[in-house]
Amino acid sequence: MKIRLLNDGCYGDMENVNFPVEVEAKPCGKHGFTVCGADLIHVGAERHRWEHEFAYYFSVPQGDCEVVE
Repeated sequence: MKIRLLNDGCYGDMENVNFPVEVEAKPCGKHGFTVCGADLIHVGAERHRWEHEFAYYFSVPQGDCEVVE
Protein backbone atom coordinates (compact mmCIF):
# COMPACT_ATOMS: atom_id res chain seq x y z
CA MET A 1 0.00 0.00 0.00
CA LYS A 2 1.08 3.58 -0.40
CA ILE A 3 1.27 6.31 2.19
CA ARG A 4 2.21 9.94 1.97
CA LEU A 5 4.92 10.97 4.41
CA LEU A 6 4.18 14.44 5.70
CA ASN A 7 7.38 14.85 7.72
CA ASP A 8 10.43 12.91 8.94
CA GLY A 9 8.57 11.20 11.79
CA CYS A 10 11.11 12.68 14.25
CA TYR A 11 13.90 10.53 12.79
CA GLY A 12 15.95 13.34 11.28
CA ASP A 13 18.50 12.92 8.47
CA MET A 14 15.82 13.53 5.87
CA GLU A 15 16.69 17.10 4.89
CA ASN A 16 16.85 16.17 1.19
CA VAL A 17 13.34 14.67 1.12
CA ASN A 18 10.71 16.92 -0.45
CA PHE A 19 7.67 16.39 1.79
CA PRO A 20 4.99 15.32 1.22
CA VAL A 21 6.27 12.23 -0.59
CA GLU A 22 4.60 8.91 -1.45
CA VAL A 23 6.26 5.63 -0.44
CA GLU A 24 5.36 1.95 -0.21
CA ALA A 25 4.41 0.88 3.32
CA LYS A 26 3.02 -1.98 5.36
CA PRO A 27 0.33 -1.55 8.04
CA CYS A 28 1.70 -1.83 11.56
CA GLY A 29 -0.67 -1.83 14.52
CA LYS A 30 -3.89 0.09 14.50
CA HIS A 31 -2.71 3.52 13.32
CA GLY A 32 0.74 3.16 11.86
CA PHE A 33 2.87 1.93 8.99
CA THR A 34 6.38 0.72 8.44
CA VAL A 35 8.54 1.86 5.57
CA CYS A 36 11.68 0.05 4.45
CA GLY A 37 14.87 2.07 4.82
CA ALA A 38 15.70 1.47 1.15
CA ASP A 39 12.47 3.23 0.17
CA LEU A 40 13.33 6.20 2.38
CA ILE A 41 16.79 6.42 0.84
CA HIS A 42 15.20 6.27 -2.60
CA VAL A 43 13.18 9.44 -1.88
CA GLY A 44 16.19 11.34 -0.48
CA ALA A 45 16.94 10.22 3.09
CA GLU A 46 20.65 10.23 4.01
CA ARG A 47 22.09 6.97 2.66
CA HIS A 48 24.71 6.58 5.40
CA ARG A 49 22.20 7.12 8.24
CA TRP A 50 19.46 4.65 7.31
CA GLU A 51 19.51 0.84 7.30
CA HIS A 52 18.34 -0.50 3.92
CA GLU A 53 16.47 -3.50 5.32
CA PHE A 54 15.14 -1.97 8.56
CA ALA A 55 11.42 -1.10 8.84
CA TYR A 56 10.83 2.43 10.15
CA TYR A 57 7.54 3.28 11.86
CA PHE A 58 5.35 6.27 10.94
CA SER A 59 2.11 7.16 12.74
CA VAL A 60 -1.12 8.56 11.29
CA PRO A 61 -2.40 10.08 14.60
CA GLN A 62 0.94 11.80 15.21
CA GLY A 63 0.69 13.45 11.79
CA ASP A 64 3.65 11.66 10.22
CA CYS A 65 1.70 10.25 7.28
CA GLU A 66 -1.62 9.65 5.58
CA VAL A 67 -2.97 6.78 3.51
CA VAL A 68 -2.88 7.20 -0.27
CA GLU A 69 -4.15 3.77 -1.37
